[in-house]
Amino acid sequence: MAYFAVVYCKTSTTIEHVEHLIKKYVENDATRRKEEASGLFEGDIVIDEDTKRYLLGAQNMPRDAVISPIYYWPRGIVYYTFDANLAPLTVDLIKKGIHHLKKRTCLKFVEIPKNDPNHKSYIKFFSGNGCFSRIGRDPNNIEQKISIGIGCERIGTVVHEIMHALGFFHEHTRPDRDKYIHIDWSNIEQEHAHNFQMYPRSLGSSFGKPYDYDSVMHYSKYAFSKDQRIPTIIPTDEKAVIGQRLGLSYYDREEINSLYHCKEDCVDKLSPYKCIAFRTLGLCSNKLHQQKMIDGCPKSCNFCAMKKLAAKDTSKTIKEIVEIVPVS
Repeated sequence: MAYFAVVYCKTSTTIEHVEHLIKKYVENDATRRKEEASGLFEGDIVIDEDTKRYLLGAQNMPRDAVISPIYYWPRGIVYYTFDANLAPLTVDLIKKGIHHLKKRTCLKFVEIPKNDPNHKSYIKFFSGNGCFSRIGRDPNNIEQKISIGIGCERIGTVVHEIMHALGFFHEHTRPDRDKYIHIDWSNIEQEHAHNFQMYPRSLGSSFGKPYDYDSVMHYSKYAFSKDQRIPTIIPTDEKAVIGQRLGLSYYDREEINSLYHCKEDCVDKLSPYKCIAFRTLGLCSNKLHQQKMIDGCPKSCNFCAMKKLAAKDTSKTIKEIVEIVPVS
């Protein structure tokens, strides 16, 4: 969020203005990414040949998460460790990505000591050739790796790769995608055309959630293009911006919690990554925008406890309680 902090010094701060800044940032960031450059399935997915043939040869279906329980992390607990050669700055970034997920979902992440013999199934973060992960937990109960290599150092990319490991595919592979995006096949490199296929019914679910342009799992508009000046993915909604790598969207969070069978009492009603930008720029404590932040970003703005107080003391509104106990 450093980008927004720099801009804050030079401009007025309104919700509309911050959303405009986010949109321009995502648009300018939609160049070819390291997660597309690893030479793997869809650019960043580790997959065995049998599963790859199944995916490419099967009929279309709902997308997002693997529906076979064998791919899930039992009780929503993800064990992880770091490769000894991983740079301290990369370790710190990965921890920020994990914190982003922990704070906004019901998942639990537990760091284990290196080479701990008591844990067979866990993620090891390392720096490989780009950014990549397998889909879901390895059913063989062995170590599985997530690479956060050079060029992948952003919180949203860490979240993206962890979501693969949780069981999620890319958003554009949903069977209903043709209602929401147009694929320009003529501008896709032939060897990468399979990266735009849709998946068979037996492999995933979107839990009834709408197509999500805002998802951290969506390809950017220039993904695998022959001509980087021409998009390969064109949203049918002309105002939509795709491919953000800032953090979880509203429906990313909702699908994680649906997949892992849990419900939170207090959540952001707007996309969490946007709420973080609003908080960074001081909108949580800004009197002009505070009611919108109470309604839209209670989790990120630390209003959850105050909402509980308001529910108990019906004589006061949440805004009155905020004035008595200022937001930190």
